[in-house]
Amino acid sequence: MKKALSLFLVMTLAAFAAETIKLNSQEIWFKAPPRVKFDENTISIDEKGRLTLFSAVVYDIDPFKSYTLSMTVKNSGTEEAFTLFGFMPLDADAKNISCASVRDNKGTLTELAADAKIGDDFIIIKNAVNWDIKANHCLVAFNAKLDYSDLPNTKLVANKPQLEKLEDGTYKVQLKAKLKEDYPAGTLVRQHYSGGYLYTAGAVRIKPGEEKVMKGTIKGLDAPGGFQARVWPVGTVKAKLVLYHDLNNKKCAVTYSNPILEIE
Repeated sequence: MKKALSLFLVMTLAAFAAETIKLNSQEIWFKAPPRVKFDENTISIDEKGRLTLFSAVVYDIDPFKSYTLSMTVKNSGTEEAFTLFGFMPLDADAKNISCASVRDNKGTLTELAADAKIGDDFIIIKNAVNWDIKANHCLVAFNAKLDYSDLPNTKLVANKPQLEKLEDGTYKVQLKAKLKEDYPAGTLVRQHYSGGYLYTAGAVRIKPGEEKVMKGTIKGLDAPGGFQARVWPVGTVKAKLVLYHDLNNKKCAVTYSNPILEIE
C-alpha cells in the first residue's frame, strides 16, 4: 500500500511539473495575417512567399527546465520549402538578445589605440591578430569587458571585411556606418558575429509532398560569448517563439501539424 501511494505521489508531482502548450491558435502568434489558418491541430500557410511569425505570448525562462518544441511539417506546394522553428531570447525587460549582442569571435578583445569620434567610419586598434577579415557579418562591440560582464552588448557597429596594418603596428578597421558616440583611446573592443535566432527545433528543407518532423530541446545557460540553438545565451530571462515559413521564398503551401511546447 505504501509503495503504491509513493508511486502515485511521484506520478502526481511529475504531472504538475510538466506543462504541454498547444501552439496552433491565433492567440499564440502576434498579428498573424489572414493567410495563416488555424484549426484544432494545425497551422496552415498558403504559397504566397516567406513569412515570419513571432508569438504574442512571452514565456518566463527557467534555465534549469527543459523546453521542447515539436511539430510535423508537410509541403503541399510545388517547390521546396525551408522552415525554421525556435525561440527569440529576451532579457528581463523583454528586449531581444540578438546573436550579435552576445556571440563573440574568440581572442579578439583589444583596446582602441586612438580616440574614436562621432562621425568616424573607422577605428584604430592595438591588436587584430585574431580578427576575422573574410566574413561579411562581423561587428565591433564597444565598452567590452574582460569578464564578459558587458553581455548582452548593444554598443555595436558593423565592420567591413578588410583590415589595414599601420606602420606603428596598430590596425585600422573600416566600419560600415559612422560612429554615433565618442570612444577614447584605451576603450576595450571585441569582434562579434551577427546571426539569427535560436532554431531549437531545427531548420529543414522539405520537397513537395514530403513530410518531416521538427523537434528539439533547449536547457541551461551558455558560456559567455556563445549563441547556440540548444542552450540559452547569457542574459536570457524570457523568450518568444519564432517560426520562419518558406524562408527561400518559393511557392510552398505548408501545414504544421501538432505544434507543441513542452516544459518540464
